[in-house]
Amino acid sequence: TKWGPQGPNVDNKCKQEDVVMKKTHGFTLIELMIVVAIIAIIAAIAIPNLLRSRQSANEGAALGAVRTLSTAEASYQAAALTMNSGIGQYGTLAQLATPTSGAPFIDNVLGSGTKHGYNFAVAITVGNPPAFTANADPQGNAGVKAFFVDDSGVIRQAVGAAATVASDPVQ
Repeated sequence: TKWGPQGPNVDNKCKQEDVVMKKTHGFTLIELMIVVAIIAIIAAIAIPNLLRSRQSANEGAALGAVRTLSTAEASYQAAALTMNSGIGQYGTLAQLATPTSGAPFIDNVLGSGTKHGYNFAVAITVGNPPAFTANADPQGNAGVKAFFVDDSGVIRQAVGAAATVASDPVQ
């Protein structure tokens, strides 16, 4: 062995790439855990917003359906007025969905009483003058607002309870 300025010179020198550890392919467990943690944080932020958006969409659809019911009742009454000696009565959900003559005033899904996570109910008062009320109440977590409309055409809403004629009008 000869001694040089940097230590002994060995005849069978190791190559530098042999000394450096060869990198293995794939991910370590800690890297995978970090990725899973990041995905969980993103999901924790996104899921509540998604649920609020869905509730808001259901409430908007229910409000639109209540407007449709109000318009359908006015159309049904006008059609009944021409057929029944000047006194036009309002119709139930079933009568609005499947009238005895002519095209339906509402679709069959709304006529079934359930649409977009809301229960719809129509009550009619036969008489002179006739009257109707319609309610849309959320099922489960479909929404927090309930809606109401009567023959006046004013749509009302209530949060967390059934809407009535005394509830605030929709702005």
